[in-house]
Amino acid sequence: MGAFLALAWAPTLVAAGIFVLVIAFTRYVSLGSILSMVALPPVSILLFRVPDAIVLAECAVAFLVVFKHLENLKRLASGTERKLGSK
Repeated sequence: MGAFLALAWAPTLVAAGIFVLVIAFTRYVSLGSILSMVALPPVSILLFRVPDAIVLAECAVAFLVVFKHLENLKRLASGTERKLGSK
């Protein structure tokens, strides 16, 4: 997030807003992480016309975030993912 704030601050703030909204409505931090990073490249392209090299880096990071959250996605699908604040 910090690197993308330096490279493309406006779309990164939009992605951060998506992160906060998803957590506020669902209380799933993993879902907020995934959706905000997956949204970052399209937001960068469609709303802010960020250079292609940065968008490519955003796509690579979005892929890594989804890959690293595969177990979370399985738990979300099965309804066993822990929510923020749950014990």
